[in-house]
Amino acid sequence: MVQHTSNKMAPSTTRTLRCNHELLQIISGRSAVKAPSLIAEELSTHESLFLHGLQYYKQQSKEAETKLKDDKNVSKLELQFLQQLGQFLDLDAVQCKDLFEAYILNAFRGTGAQLQSILKDERSVQALLQKVWEYYFTERMMLLHCIKHLLSFLRDSDHPFQEQYLECVLNLEKSKVYDKLLLQYETSFNAPVPTRQKRGPLMSERHSIRWCLQALTEQCELLEIILLYVRGQEDPSENLLNLAQLFQKQAFGTRQPYRHLLDAEESAHHLTARISFLCSMLLVESMNLDPLIGLPASDKPSSHRLASNEKLVGELSSIIQNLGSQPSHGPVLIAWLVLHGTLWPEADMTGVRRLGQQAVQLQVFCYISSQLRTLSTEKKSVISLMCHVIVYTLLTLVLTLFREDTLGTRDDLIHLACQLLKQPQLCQEFWDNDIEGGIFSLLHSSTNSFPLDFNPLLQLLTPLTSEGSKQVFAFLEHLPTFTEPLDNNRSVDLQSTNQKGVWKLMQDKILLPEGDHCQGFIIPAGSLGSQLQRNRVDLIRWSFDFSGWWLFHSLIDWLLVRIRQGSIPSGVQVSQSEAIIDLVTHTLEADWSLSSKLQPITDCLYQLLSSLTSLTNPPLGLLSVCLKCIGVLAKHQPRQVWQSIQKSGFLPHTGNVYSNAAEAISGEGIYPAEYGKLLVSQEQPTGEYPVTLEFLRLLKILLEGLCTSDVDIATHQDLLACVVFVQREIFSAFHNWRYAPFDDREEVGKCSLDIFHIVLHVLPTIGQTKAAPFVADASKTIASIRETCVHGFLYTPAGEALLYIIASGIDILEQRIIDQGSTFECAAERLSQLIKLSLSILNRLLLLKPPGQPPCPLVQTLTSHTTGLPHQPHLIGLIAGYIYHRHDPRLPTLATLLLKRVAMVAPMSIFGCLGSQAAAIRDIYLSRLQAHSEDERLKVGILELLTVAVETQPGLSELFLNLEKVKPEPGEQSEAETSTLPSSTKVEIGKISCLHAVLDTIEEVKQGTTHCPPDLHCAALGFLQALWLDCRETALSVLRIRPKFWDDVAAPLFKHLPVPEGGSQSISSQIKIRAYAFKILALECYYVSRENLQKDLKTVLKKLKQDDRYTYWSKCIHTLLESAAGQQTDCEEYLIRQHELLVLIQAWRTFLLVSASPHGKAMELSDSKIQSVILSDIAASIHCQSHQFDSVLNQKACSLLSSLYMSLLTHWTNIQVSQWKHMDSLVAVLERIMDSDSPGLSNAVTSITTALTTLLKQRTSKQALHVETIESLLPIICLALQYSSHFYLKLPSTTKQSLPSVGGYAQGSDRGAGLDYGRGTVQGSVTASGLSSTITALKDVSGRPAGTRSMNGLEQIQQDITGSLPVSKYSMPTIAAYLLDELLVGEKLRVSVWLPLLRQHGVLNLLLTTLQSCMQVQQGLHYTEAVLLLLLDLASIPQAAESMQTSGLIQQICLPLLQLHQQNGEAMLTGNNMAKSKKTDTLTWLSIYRHSISVVTVMLGTLQHSFLPDALDFFGVHRERMMQCLDAVRYNQSQACLMEAETTSAFIYQLSHFAKELGSRMRTGEVQGLLLCVTSLCHCCVALLIRPKLLQYLTEKSTKHTNMNKQERMVLTMNGTPIRLRQQTSTTDLAENKYSLEVQHIQARLLVILGHGLAALRHFSPDLLTILLNPSVDILEYQMLLGLGFSTPTLETDIEPSFGLLISCINMCVQLLSKLDCSKTSLSPDETAPTILPVSGSSMPAQQRYMDRPMIMFILETSVELLMVQGLRCLKDPTLPVRDRQIVKRELGTELATFLQSLQRYFRRGGGPSSPSSASPSTSSTSLLRTPSTSILSKSSSHTLFSQAPEQAFFRVVQHFMQQILR
Repeated sequence: MVQHTSNKMAPSTTRTLRCNHELLQIISGRSAVKAPSLIAEELSTHESLFLHGLQYYKQQSKEAETKLKDDKNVSKLELQFLQQLGQFLDLDAVQCKDLFEAYILNAFRGTGAQLQSILKDERSVQALLQKVWEYYFTERMMLLHCIKHLLSFLRDSDHPFQEQYLECVLNLEKSKVYDKLLLQYETSFNAPVPTRQKRGPLMSERHSIRWCLQALTEQCELLEIILLYVRGQEDPSENLLNLAQLFQKQAFGTRQPYRHLLDAEESAHHLTARISFLCSMLLVESMNLDPLIGLPASDKPSSHRLASNEKLVGELSSIIQNLGSQPSHGPVLIAWLVLHGTLWPEADMTGVRRLGQQAVQLQVFCYISSQLRTLSTEKKSVISLMCHVIVYTLLTLVLTLFREDTLGTRDDLIHLACQLLKQPQLCQEFWDNDIEGGIFSLLHSSTNSFPLDFNPLLQLLTPLTSEGSKQVFAFLEHLPTFTEPLDNNRSVDLQSTNQKGVWKLMQDKILLPEGDHCQGFIIPAGSLGSQLQRNRVDLIRWSFDFSGWWLFHSLIDWLLVRIRQGSIPSGVQVSQSEAIIDLVTHTLEADWSLSSKLQPITDCLYQLLSSLTSLTNPPLGLLSVCLKCIGVLAKHQPRQVWQSIQKSGFLPHTGNVYSNAAEAISGEGIYPAEYGKLLVSQEQPTGEYPVTLEFLRLLKILLEGLCTSDVDIATHQDLLACVVFVQREIFSAFHNWRYAPFDDREEVGKCSLDIFHIVLHVLPTIGQTKAAPFVADASKTIASIRETCVHGFLYTPAGEALLYIIASGIDILEQRIIDQGSTFECAAERLSQLIKLSLSILNRLLLLKPPGQPPCPLVQTLTSHTTGLPHQPHLIGLIAGYIYHRHDPRLPTLATLLLKRVAMVAPMSIFGCLGSQAAAIRDIYLSRLQAHSEDERLKVGILELLTVAVETQPGLSELFLNLEKVKPEPGEQSEAETSTLPSSTKVEIGKISCLHAVLDTIEEVKQGTTHCPPDLHCAALGFLQALWLDCRETALSVLRIRPKFWDDVAAPLFKHLPVPEGGSQSISSQIKIRAYAFKILALECYYVSRENLQKDLKTVLKKLKQDDRYTYWSKCIHTLLESAAGQQTDCEEYLIRQHELLVLIQAWRTFLLVSASPHGKAMELSDSKIQSVILSDIAASIHCQSHQFDSVLNQKACSLLSSLYMSLLTHWTNIQVSQWKHMDSLVAVLERIMDSDSPGLSNAVTSITTALTTLLKQRTSKQALHVETIESLLPIICLALQYSSHFYLKLPSTTKQSLPSVGGYAQGSDRGAGLDYGRGTVQGSVTASGLSSTITALKDVSGRPAGTRSMNGLEQIQQDITGSLPVSKYSMPTIAAYLLDELLVGEKLRVSVWLPLLRQHGVLNLLLTTLQSCMQVQQGLHYTEAVLLLLLDLASIPQAAESMQTSGLIQQICLPLLQLHQQNGEAMLTGNNMAKSKKTDTLTWLSIYRHSISVVTVMLGTLQHSFLPDALDFFGVHRERMMQCLDAVRYNQSQACLMEAETTSAFIYQLSHFAKELGSRMRTGEVQGLLLCVTSLCHCCVALLIRPKLLQYLTEKSTKHTNMNKQERMVLTMNGTPIRLRQQTSTTDLAENKYSLEVQHIQARLLVILGHGLAALRHFSPDLLTILLNPSVDILEYQMLLGLGFSTPTLETDIEPSFGLLISCINMCVQLLSKLDCSKTSLSPDETAPTILPVSGSSMPAQQRYMDRPMIMFILETSVELLMVQGLRCLKDPTLPVRDRQIVKRELGTELATFLQSLQRYFRRGGGPSSPSSASPSTSSTSLLRTPSTSILSKSSSHTLFSQAPEQAFFRVVQHFMQQILR
């Protein structure tokens, strides 16, 4: 209701809308407001409201109506409605307005627009009036509940707000609150019935009856409040006379003026009976009987008010004398009798005894007992306890003052006493203070009549066990007497004694014969018995000590014997057995330590169960108590109980072993057993289900107990059968059964749902052994109970039954609450509990639903967009409607969590399912989200729903965001807005938006207070993080410019993580808060460029660095992980994904990766010290996690941290060297991972191996590995290499040997983990495009030749990790090969250390075997490349090369390589895949062929002659392919073709070192063919190099025609090319820089090929110095390589290579040198300088080539030397004509003179070093100077000498050669 401050109506504008229900939630401590000071403030504010109670609501008045009309805020429609409402409710107009506003805010299920349409429609207005009327009644009741709550816990010292309640009530007492309460009751009692004339035409008879019922409910509530107040007074007798007069006048609440209207209303009769009973209790309490207890008969309490006030006593006597006509008068009469007997024992008791007789005639104790049973249904009710206490006091005094036989039926006294003793407080009171009198007299008399009257004693003792089980056991263990009829004894067995009526038993009397488990019950001879008479029946009471427990055991054992003999047990036997077992049950419940002493009885239960079920009509009551007792046993001994009850054959069971859930849920092979027969034949026809209820409770207990231990398969399958039976036979149909007590229907449903809740939440315990069948084991295909239960709900009618409960809806629940007087108890609470369990189970089902299965009926029903019925709300709408429920916040919370789950897993639109109610649902959700007093869990659930909706429910998220676009005023837009939004629009948050609540929650000043507790703060930041993850730019543009937004988000990062005090949940939320803050900052920095970041955000980032928060959080994360490493945190997968540490690691990972990218410069994390600390902490965390790999959390944390360490190590290259200190610890971690054999750690293996490779690659010369480290790494590497078998063996996909790839982990972990671990990484673009561009290639600093690994090694792995390359590219064996490569290459000087280890582990044999296998099946391309690169490096080490040769390198790879280029060669040689290679990965199987040639080349260079036979064998096998490749350069200049030609020419160059051996080992024709091929190659290269325009033309044409074959390319080259390009001989074009980059790369590669060819030809020519200085050299031994022509080379195939080839090559080189000097362009970091490979180097070509001075100088010197050698060969050849020799001499002299002149000018102009040996790959290039060619030898130039510089020594030799030989 509204907040009221006084009797006078304050203006509406000063009121704060707060309904009375919310007020009750606050003051009772059930809201988020927990602080005592706030509770005191609320009580003080509403003190006036509590004081006046229902009198606060005023009747209609003209003054109030005038005030309402004057209110300008009230529209005409609203005024008209309020006037009707005021008349209908008879309520003050202003209060009507406040009431209506409160209704709209808290209970109206619509929007503002819908309200306006309702007010315009007359019929809708009538319905709205009735709803407001019900709301008004509810508010009145809630106000009374508030007052009642204050008085209920006023004296409870354990209540947290007791002091505040006491202060408030004391203030109310000062204002005479009692009088006001009594006045309210009288006013309500005497109020006239509303009529149509006074209340308007809407007040029908039905509404009048509803009003009457409300009045009776209010009267009950008021009487309870008055009773509470009177009970709290020191002397309640002050009010006795007034109350007695009032109640006499009202006939104890039965003379209402409207009682005639309620004759047909059953609920009215119950309310009237309750009013009467409360009246009687009030009068009894006002008599103040408590001081009379324990008072001796001789003492008279002078302090009692009635003891000295005769006038008052007289007036009361006159009133009470007139009572006696109603049952409710009985307690008052009997209390007055007690009062007289205590205060005036000497007075005449005749009249008073008459009153007592009237009370007995009214069956007062039976009446009290029945009324107390009604109150007992109200659990935790203070009124119920208070009435029990009052009656207990009354009964104690009655039994103390009067004999039992004068108080009516003894059974009524027993039942009443049992009812009272069920209260634990009264039971304790009995044991403490009532041992000698009062109710103990009942116990004494029952003992004296036992076992003749068998049940009374047991009925009394049963409730007494709750607080005195040991006393009860001891009492029964030594019973003093045994009473039986005298006729049961034979006269010969009795002997008289000296005492009258005392008999002696002459011989043992067998009362119960010996049974199967008991020796029988015997009265021993010599026992004395006293004869007595009762009800004219002679009895004898034997006096001897016996054990009642032994008697009980004998009775049950004898019952078993009789049943087995075919006798049907009598009703007495059944009743006695029920009482015995019930007593045993309560005793064991109270004290389990007595179980061993009661075991003889409990062991009989299973046989009794089996025997009873064999009867035709078994006693259901006895069966149910047996099951209840067995349930108590099962709580402590589940395994033993299960085995025993299974032997009895009572529970459903099966003989099958089900392999899948569908087979199990079918029910085939499941036997219902004896219980199933009972259900069908006994319980369902009668509608009573005591056995079913106890069976369900027992099954729940068994499931709970057995899930904590390992069970065998038979037990598992029988438990499965029980659950399936419950699901199929009970739960699927229970709502259609017939019920005698209708409450059993909901109890059956609840018990069934409890079982399913156990199965779905608890049953499959984590960490069970493989023998435990609760979790489906791959090795044992057994259907688990959980899987079967899930399948049953998804595909059987059980799912429909579950949805049927959920579809009950808020309307039915609220109606039950109204019917109960707005109290949330009994039926309403049971229905609520049923719905809550159903919601929880459905949520769990959607979570556990197996993926990939066909659509199931449950999900189809849930997600269908229509119900198929008109005007019926969708099921999703019904679920969402529970948000209107306010009595139990858990119900709307569970409904909200279910909607969240539906949004996550179901392909549907929740927004569409809500239909027209979407906006109204949104409004109530936001209203409860913004309410400060609302339950925290509900608000967290709402925010979690919105978080999920951001990604999966765009319609719903937009509804809640409610962003509005408005036209901004000119010049309004700020720079921040214009940077993200179009200049014509402006977006702002709507009035009804969830962003208001979120932003208000995360304000820095509220963080950590009751307004923003950790859980709520965590949920709010999680929602904001979801907006950033989903790139909701419109919402982000509004949020990022909000004042102090970034300060609020980042505030937790500047606070230390608090020490956990409030449990794990609070610290979990605190950790996640920091994680979400990190994630939001990282994503914002990634999305927005540095210059466009908000100033506030820049300030925050700068402050994070200045305050050294990065270092703090790095240390903090390490500390958290270290503390959690030793804990066992195993739980289910979905909980692991949400674990706070994993969320924090993911956020920290994202933050660091973004900071290392180009987008993260604003984070200012470039300080190498901070980077070093972070990396060291990560490495330390990995190390500590590796000690406990049994935990799933540790496994996942280790995988994430390893990936992060690897990525950061690649990014932060400046600190790679400093991380060498973690080398040993990482190797140790790797060892532990391999030892743990955990499949979940395979990703960590990949990452750590990659990190180790990086560290080894970047180590310095001083950083050497220990021998132990090498010894540790090699077995791990060998194991990883063995996994390469999955490349060529068809292994099952589920095998553990299939280790994931780096690429697979990157995309699977980074992106998948974003979904699983609460979006732990930057998804999508961040991982793929953002960070991959920042991964720089690892620099090759190990001293090996440049170009050996360009973009083929670890650099591409790093890119693959960040998602830039295809998935599954680099697997673990591949990375292991790279690691081994780096490990061995860095230890070249310690070959003696690692080579024996390689041999010991058989590494080389393993590598070669897997290499051959992969080549044969053409699988594992990247692994093959890695192995070849490893072999390439080993080939340069002599000892390793020898081992490789010994292991059969050539034999292993030769033939598989032949298959490779035979299958793939034509396409590569013709360049058909050139275009594709630019778009995809350039690595192909022909690349493997090239790498293999490189390995052979280096092997030949290392081992020299010893390897020559193998090299020639290799050449012989692949000779044809090599010749084709060299020939293809003429017509195919694609990258692949030129790279292969480069590799092949390098191999031939190495072979040329053994020119003489080749002549003896090869046929002459083969050698000549090889030389011809090489000279033709050089000819072709020079022809292309001197014609750059032709090369440009061919390149462009080849790009356009990618599918041409060899012949077509030849035609294109020779005929399709313009003649001017083919015949162009001018070299001026070489000086121009107008050619494409691709052409320049081709030119550079052609130069390398030319260098290889010329160098090879030089080895096939005589040595220059030898031929000059040794005239005896046989010239004819060397072939003539060149023709005698001097023309410029062309591409025509019919032109023979001649001296013109070398001359053109020399001139070209001179011009290129000048060009390089002019360009002054240095190589970019990514460019690889070309190198003429030395003998020991690798010949693997780089991906891209660039021209380089050393390369050109090498070609120049080689060409000149070859020209001189071949010229001398011609001059000294006697077979050559003299004329030809003269021509050669003249032409060579002219050309060399021209060359020397040009070269001299080049050196004078500052040309660089002229020798490739003195040049460095990094030397700056200079450009070409145009050098005119001339044929005239200039004297000046010929006599000009070169300088004495070392680099010009060779050219001085050339000059001397020209002067001496060619003159």
